[in-house]
Amino acid sequence: VEPALLNSVFAVNLIGAVAIYATIWALAPLIGGWMHMPDIELPLRIASLTLVLNALGFSQLAMCRREFAYRWLAMRSLVATLVSGALGIGLAFAGFGVWALIAQLLTMALVNM
Repeated sequence: VEPALLNSVFAVNLIGAVAIYATIWALAPLIGGWMHMPDIELPLRIASLTLVLNALGFSQLAMCRREFAYRWLAMRSLVATLVSGALGIGLAFAGFGVWALIAQLLTMALVNM
């Protein structure tokens, strides 16, 4: 696999994720109205950032799978789960509500990236 091909896959994946994120950002008020939940607009917009964060690490993830680096991938996933889970549980006990789930989701994506 040549670097140019990897760069192309990365760029297409990132552009697609940003386009989907922009669509969700624009449609968030309509989604909130359709679900009869106007307060979901901001949490939906923030939580959707995980699409872009996951896209940033997708090519590296695919290369690790191609090279059978499953031990490293498992450790990465374990650390991301532990760190984000601890943060989410801590924020939930502190009374942050839905924002605890969003923080957990974003932390998981950041650590995995």
